[in-house]
Amino acid sequence: MSTRKLRSALVIACAALLGLAGTAAAKGLEVNGVVLSEASLAPGDTQIVQVTLRNTSDAPVAAGLQLDLQNSQNKRFGKAQQQPVAMDPLEERRFFFRVPVPLTAGEYRAVLEVLTPDFSKHALAGEPVFYTPFKVVGIAPSGRAIGGMNAALLLAPGESAPPEFAPPGGLAFEEPDLLWENLNISATGVLLGDPLKIRADLVNVGGDIAHDIKVAAEYANVRLPKRFLPISQTTVRVLAPGEKIELEFEYVFPDTALLGEYNVVLRADADDSVVELDERNNLIQTPSPVRLSGIRQDFPDPGYVFDEAGLFLFRWDSRKYDEFKVQIGTEPTFERRDNFFEIPQGDKWTPDHEVVPLAGELPGMATGLMIKAEVDIIYWRVVGRDSATGKLGNSLSLPFKIRLEERPKEEEAKDAPDKQ
Repeated sequence: MSTRKLRSALVIACAALLGLAGTAAAKGLEVNGVVLSEASLAPGDTQIVQVTLRNTSDAPVAAGLQLDLQNSQNKRFGKAQQQPVAMDPLEERRFFFRVPVPLTAGEYRAVLEVLTPDFSKHALAGEPVFYTPFKVVGIAPSGRAIGGMNAALLLAPGESAPPEFAPPGGLAFEEPDLLWENLNISATGVLLGDPLKIRADLVNVGGDIAHDIKVAAEYANVRLPKRFLPISQTTVRVLAPGEKIELEFEYVFPDTALLGEYNVVLRADADDSVVELDERNNLIQTPSPVRLSGIRQDFPDPGYVFDEAGLFLFRWDSRKYDEFKVQIGTEPTFERRDNFFEIPQGDKWTPDHEVVPLAGELPGMATGLMIKAEVDIIYWRVVGRDSATGKLGNSLSLPFKIRLEERPKEEEAKDAPDKQ
């Protein structure tokens, strides 16, 4: 991660430094800071307001926080947000409000009041009001000056505009901490031409707001595990402590992509710009590789067991080819012609995406090959052909089994190959 910088983002309005004492209703409670996530926003954006409270007493204290949004003429926008708080002795904690900003450009301010737990009256002596200004502009600027322009200001009752105020230095809180949850992909097998859809939740489990988080989705062939290629990138502008955001990515592999298995990863803070508590949880990878193919085998799954006297069915899908054959053999390479057979046989091809072998094709021919090779596992794959170009391609080789019925010993001896 980048070298930690001194932050001017936490601008503090410290009631204690101004000599304000708590009332009996909130004895020992102090407002140590009111900070906005952004000094300038676009119309309709969401502002995050961070309030830092400290209980300086040795007893629990309860209060209510109320936040209003006003313009420079003291006109209120929307409904006030209220949040009850309970503080343990000597505890210091932050609370957050999410405020939709107006659709009209101008100068605004978040107005915080500390009230009694029933929100009926002020809980601090002097009834202070905390004003935090910000701007709404037509286009949100790329640079966000959070600091001097974003100072939380303390007003005495009756003052119509925030006075000049030089806040003390920032407080030391835990940094943000980004991690992934609930990674989900649309399918473990993807066809060329079909989209791969990826969804996951990004969570901030740290103690501070994270800004401008670069998120990248990438993939790498298992044969080249360190050569990651981009799927998509996005930026999460603001993620408050405890906040969760769902991200979605979609990708279609190019026709030139190497067929096979791919690991898919998501990286939070891909450009190393966010200072975090723990950097080790910024990456999440699919638990099993995604299989990319020109032909996807849908049934049977690897290791499936057919009954010798039951129904045999092979099903697949493809966007790249329009004619097919199923090959069944005792070797996954299908290199030796005498160790496999095809359905349909000979020069015939099928435009369908499934075959149900005829009597005599399966299981008779398959069990004959198994007995000849002295194996109990057999493989299947699909060969595809583009009828317009004659171009061929094949799927992966997947194993399956046939549960043989018991045979009389004389029949087993007849089927067994001669040994010289």
